[in-house]
Amino acid sequence: MRGRRPEKLTIARRDQEILQAAAHNGSLPWSQVQRAKIVLAIAAEERQCSVAARLECDQSTVWRACQRYRQEGLASLFADGRQGNSGRPRQISPVQQAQIVGLACLEPIAKELHLTTGPARIRPAK
Repeated sequence: MRGRRPEKLTIARRDQEILQAAAHNGSLPWSQVQRAKIVLAIAAEERQCSVAARLECDQSTVWRACQRYRQEGLASLFADGRQGNSGRPRQISPVQQAQIVGLACLEPIAKELHLTTGPARIRPAK
């Protein structure tokens, strides 16, 4: 095959059993099971492209999982990669959110609005 020869990945003896158990565990998060399968396959000298195809992931995912294990060990492999909260900060407070939900769940008549069947007419209730 063409291309660079893959770096050999050696698994510590104590990690081997943990990775085997994780790879066949139905109660762990999918990402942890996937990473365990990747590391085991690469350690068994399977090529990155065939591991990626078999596990239906990108080759960069395979590379990243191996790098995580090489650099930081088993704990890093199973850790959640997110740092604290992810995403954009909240724009509204929890109190405002509760008020919006409460308003959305009210019947229009409760807010003195009467909906008619005509074209979008809203008029005050009598």
